[in-house]
Amino acid sequence: MTDKNEKSNSGYISKKPDMKTPYKELEKHFFYFGRGMQDDYQETMEKYLCNVGTTYGMSERAIEAGKYTVIEFPDYREFDSEADRLTFLYNLSYSEKRRFEKNEEDYDKYLRLIRRTVSQAYQVLWDICHSSMQNRIKASSEYQNMNIGDIFTLKTVIENISIGSATLVAEDIMGNYMENLYNFLMVKGGEYSSPSDYYDTFSTKMERVMEKRV
Repeated sequence: MTDKNEKSNSGYISKKPDMKTPYKELEKHFFYFGRGMQDDYQETMEKYLCNVGTTYGMSERAIEAGKYTVIEFPDYREFDSEADRLTFLYNLSYSEKRRFEKNEEDYDKYLRLIRRTVSQAYQVLWDICHSSMQNRIKASSEYQNMNIGDIFTLKTVIENISIGSATLVAEDIMGNYMENLYNFLMVKGGEYSSPSDYYDTFSTKMERVMEKRV
């Protein structure tokens, strides 16, 4: 069913919809595709990441970094090939080799845990998207081409939609460009709590307008 506030051609709604998410801590925080979404995006994403950090722990850092990250092992060494790894091990003493292999085992355990919790966090991120946002996400080529459960791509698509990106719906390039321009012109300093917040928003939206997509 089409929301009465949605525009028939793009799904863009005229005001923030009424919605309760299935998560108590995020009950009133969700992503949508419509007027005011840019201003709500940052707070909603911060609330989401905070909830993920509290509920799932290490996955928050991976989501923020945009890749599977195990910061508990800052000196962990990765190799281009198994041959490189074996060469490295060959040059270690017996005790050094044992420590290194134990470190690898511990790293793999942490990484498996992070992958599992990130998968759970993906479902939460999707669930706090209003139908207007979900429909817009599904129309993006990035979402259509991504692997199932790829939270990093999903987060990027939500960000691009929320702050405006002319790359999301190829058949509506001019419409997206005009939307980006409107969003940029509507940035008002008095609506931000600090000069840095205003500057970050101003810069981001200006970059979207200046993208050479038209």
